[in-house]
Amino acid sequence: MMEPIFDARAMTSLTDSLLLSLRVDQPGTLQARLHRAIREAILSGRLRPGERLPATRLLAKSLSLGRNTVSLAYEALASEGYLTARGGSGHYVAADLPDAPLNHDPIPVRTSKTAALAALPVSSGQPALDLFPRDLFARLTARAWRRAGPALLSCRDVAGLPPLREAVAHYLRVTRDVRAEAGQVVILSGVQQALSLLAHLLMPDRDAGVGIEDPGYPGLVETIAALGRPAISIAVDRDGAVPPAPAAPTLTVLSPSRQYPLGLTMPLARRIAWVQAASEQGFHILEDDYDSEFRYEGKAQPSLQGLDPSGHVLYTGGSSKALFPAARIAWLVLPDRLVDPFLKLRHALDSFPPLASQLPLVDFIGEGHFARHMRRLRMAHRDRAETFAAAFRVTLGDRFHLSGGGAGLHLIAEPVTGDLPDDRILARLALDAGIGAAALSVTYRDVAPRQGLLLGFADIPSSEMPSRLARFKASVDAGSISDFQRPHHGLG
Repeated sequence: MMEPIFDARAMTSLTDSLLLSLRVDQPGTLQARLHRAIREAILSGRLRPGERLPATRLLAKSLSLGRNTVSLAYEALASEGYLTARGGSGHYVAADLPDAPLNHDPIPVRTSKTAALAALPVSSGQPALDLFPRDLFARLTARAWRRAGPALLSCRDVAGLPPLREAVAHYLRVTRDVRAEAGQVVILSGVQQALSLLAHLLMPDRDAGVGIEDPGYPGLVETIAALGRPAISIAVDRDGAVPPAPAAPTLTVLSPSRQYPLGLTMPLARRIAWVQAASEQGFHILEDDYDSEFRYEGKAQPSLQGLDPSGHVLYTGGSSKALFPAARIAWLVLPDRLVDPFLKLRHALDSFPPLASQLPLVDFIGEGHFARHMRRLRMAHRDRAETFAAAFRVTLGDRFHLSGGGAGLHLIAEPVTGDLPDDRILARLALDAGIGAAALSVTYRDVAPRQGLLLGFADIPSSEMPSRLARFKASVDAGSISDFQRPHHGLG
């Protein structure tokens, strides 16, 4: 059977049609527009099944395009099933077309600088995201993907990417005195996932409660509630969480390095008391090493886990403060006896962590970039904390007492006058002024709450602090107390 020949009249008709489709006001590159035009000619029936298309050189000359542009369009159409390539004789319209055409039209996306900045949230605990080395991280990411072979792309290690676990273990041994080998490290998405899995593993009695500091992080309270378990309050004094008598709950979450929200650092004697109690009484501590990297005064205390030879302290940390919140990478260090049962449970619930978020961190941590970034952030955060505190005292020092600048990512502002509204309303006013804020009172459960604000400073450029604080003061001064006390949804 003789193959169909692309005659001159068909060539002229197709060229005219394609030229019309390639007019300059159409979106996309020349290749994308040519691809779309040929596809539409096939779908409309102007190019029939089995019909031969002109040679790439001939069509390129007729349309005043580069031959490579035509070749790439043909190859894309062939890969999608619209054309069939026959060696030595060219491209033909496929006899069996795809069921549904792929949509190659560009998707409209807002990419203006103004739109991007408008969507940037403020938070009471956000690091200086403007200092994150995005270009370096992008290069490491690209390099990692170039080196990724089929074996790596099929990696399904339930504990996480082995080289990342090795890098994390080394980093924690050196910087936090954590007893960690790669086989003890599990990559997770955050402390809440760690808490959820550990509660299932260590507390088969579904009525058993989880110990949590009071005041403490509301997100963990929500996790405990979602697990259907009660949150058992652990009292906090000036040295941090108080070891309960006669015993703590089977699983108790502590933040000894930087207690949330009060910013307290647990002294060594209190740390030893908790470790001894856990060993003697047989309960487990989940050490949430919250904000441990950001200490601006004095020497950091060793981790609880590093003080514990009995394996009753489980250590968790992560990248949300050290890198950026959207990274969603955390690590959990387990004693050897819990590794296998924990991984079996983890596999049953979510199989294994995604590769894409882990891959660039291997070299970012392993080559020392992470440690250098931490040093840079510590200096920048310290400077911003001092600048913010100075500007705050000038602007609002007669209304609030400010504390907590020696570590972490937030300061605590407590009212010194009685004419201020509820701190949840003040937090909303601060957020509206571009200052990350959270209400102190909502972190309390069984203890009588204190009124105050947790004010983020690290993600605000120093030059903008006075103007944002002035806006906050103006908002507070502008309304009466009755205005502030009107119900405001979403503040609780």
